[in-house]
Amino acid sequence: MAVALVVVAVVGDGALALAPLVLWAARGQSKDWNELSDIATTYGAAAALLSVLALAGVAISLVFQARETKASRDQALRSLHVDLLRMAMDDDVYRRCWGEFFDSADPEEQRAQLYVNMIFSHWELMFELNALTEVALREAAKIVLAGPDGRRFWEGSRDIRAKSASTRRKRHFHAIVDEEYLRLPS
Repeated sequence: MAVALVVVAVVGDGALALAPLVLWAARGQSKDWNELSDIATTYGAAAALLSVLALAGVAISLVFQARETKASRDQALRSLHVDLLRMAMDDDVYRRCWGEFFDSADPEEQRAQLYVNMIFSHWELMFELNALTEVALREAAKIVLAGPDGRRFWEGSRDIRAKSASTRRKRHFHAIVDEEYLRLPS
């Protein structure tokens, strides 16, 4: 839509700029510049309106571009996070670098915690991008949280995730998962 507005505005401005010359040629090449000036002045308001539309189109285009840039940056950061988690899952040396992240000394449980973290991070991204509905999130959360690894992960990370939720959508994601966690039988 923004591109269409810009095209209309540019074509319209070009047509308005050429209108006095076309009228001059159509009137038998009259030399009465005052008359041609009056005709061109009548197009001034339309030219201003088209210029405003062109400017609005550029502004809308910039907003969309900023959103896409943010989404690309977020995706790059999430990819880096996944790579770091994979490295820690594959190597005890890297896993130790996470410090007191784990509530268990068992390497298998630690890898499971990292994997569940990746699951929740993936869901959060999908939820933010409206690629995961609330209903689907609730159903998936019920399944993962019902298992011991999912439950242990959420018990250990729910407060941190709640504090670090930086957007309304992330806070909503956390609230949904937490509601499903609280519904689990004790």
